[in-house]
Amino acid sequence: MNKRTGITGGTSRIGRFIAIAFAALAVMFVVTPSAAAQPSFGSTNFSLPVVGLNIQSDGYVGGESLFVYSTLVAHTDASQPGKTLFLHNGSHCGCTVNWRNLDTGATGSWTMPPVAEWDPWKPTGVGRIEATARIDSNIGLTIITGRGSWTVP
Repeated sequence: MNKRTGITGGTSRIGRFIAIAFAALAVMFVVTPSAAAQPSFGSTNFSLPVVGLNIQSDGYVGGESLFVYSTLVAHTDASQPGKTLFLHNGSHCGCTVNWRNLDTGATGSWTMPPVAEWDPWKPTGVGRIEATARIDSNIGLTIITGRGSWTVP
């Protein structure tokens, strides 16, 4: 035991483990393609998934599991001009997507509902869109923020 800090050797091993885990996540973040990749029409997976923990204030684990690893999808369709349909691949993350239309300057957000929406198409405007997604819960921890870009016809 360290007399000055009162920390035992076991605690410092845990600290090293946490530091190594965050370093591994940082490497994964740097090696993943950037959100500035060419936007496209149709279904576009976000270039970075949302990774983290999802816990509500009452202790309820949001979605199906405590750990979240979810790739969000932005779907566009010429029959729905100026609108985007947000979907997800992986666990339900309870995420909020904040988007910006680079051509018009319009901004907005969409929060993933726990059940299917009646009108899931959201008006984002025609143009190039860039977005980020974070876990939206009372005690959520977003380790990696989801990022995506696409073009809305």
